[in-house]
Amino acid sequence: MKLIQEMPYRDCKLYLTYVTYDLLKNFSKSNSLQEIGSIHHLLDAYSTLAEFQAWMEDVVRALASEFDVPKSLSRKEELVLEIKDYVDNHLQDAQLSIEQVADNFSFSVSYIRQLFKEIMNVSLAEYMLQERIERVKAKLISNQLSVMEIADQCGFLSKGHFFATFKKFTTLTPKQYREIYEKNKNSPNAEKPFIGTVSTSAS
Repeated sequence: MKLIQEMPYRDCKLYLTYVTYDLLKNFSKSNSLQEIGSIHHLLDAYSTLAEFQAWMEDVVRALASEFDVPKSLSRKEELVLEIKDYVDNHLQDAQLSIEQVADNFSFSVSYIRQLFKEIMNVSLAEYMLQERIERVKAKLISNQLSVMEIADQCGFLSKGHFFATFKKFTTLTPKQYREIYEKNKNSPNAEKPFIGTVSTSAS
């Protein structure tokens, strides 16, 4: 946190976004993180780095207590983790489909869908969309590529589908999302380690 505190505002906000994203991704099944929505909605709740650090320390302690007793994963859970890894590594491919995932693991499409929903409490199709949108949001605030270049890099094949999906999960257009971030970054409050942006949780 000392290193983050010394970073420029933009770098600090981006670093915290990635750190939180990794935390939520790697411990998505933890009871300690079940109530957390989108990353930016979470950051909205804290106006200073100290407040965020206190939250992070509480989460780490809670996670540590959950993992005090080793728990062996069932074969279903192991398979779903393998599916997640495969999907995460292929999200940039616009041709990625549930059929492709099923073929890779030599299971039927219906079984893969049922298994993923059973373990993750979210459909595989919805998970793929959520992950792609999170990558889009991170790229929108970290570089100046055009919106469609970013959409292409994150695996969206159709312009219409991309804009509809982004609006569904953020209630904003990609342009509005980037403009609001830039406005907040350049506001007088930018002296703080980070400030809240508009909530980006899906409606």
